[in-house]
Amino acid sequence: MAKSKSSSKSSDRKTYCIMCGKEKNGIEIKIDNVINTIRYIKKKIFHTERNNRLVVCEECYPSYSKNRKRFVSRQRLYIGLGVVFLIFSVFLAPNVGSFLIGLAILLLLYALSFLNYTPELSISITKDKKMLSRFLNTHNKKELKNNT
Repeated sequence: MAKSKSSSKSSDRKTYCIMCGKEKNGIEIKIDNVINTIRYIKKKIFHTERNNRLVVCEECYPSYSKNRKRFVSRQRLYIGLGVVFLIFSVFLAPNVGSFLIGLAILLLLYALSFLNYTPELSISITKDKKMLSRFLNTHNKKELKNNT
């Protein structure tokens, strides 16, 4: 009986696009530590967690890919700057205090890189739009079969 309840709960989950916020079908995003942390905070502190499926719809995919590339490049830049600060702080004053300050700056810059966080897709899609639309059509048909 517990299996039927869990399967009915998974089919009742709504699917929302992370870019436009509308209830649409699309390519599912990877549930990583950041998403799990946000869901944990919403569940335990704010009591507003809905456990929706998060996707990127076909119309929003071009803007999603730009945002994802921007996030990855900024994250690399911030980590690189943090490492440079760490190295300079250790070479300017080689002691434990300067190392800890450099490490704190590195961690701060890493945390700042998540201000424009864009999650990764659960699958990798090439830049070919035909393949993307073919995937979305197949994905939507499978979901329609599962819901009926």
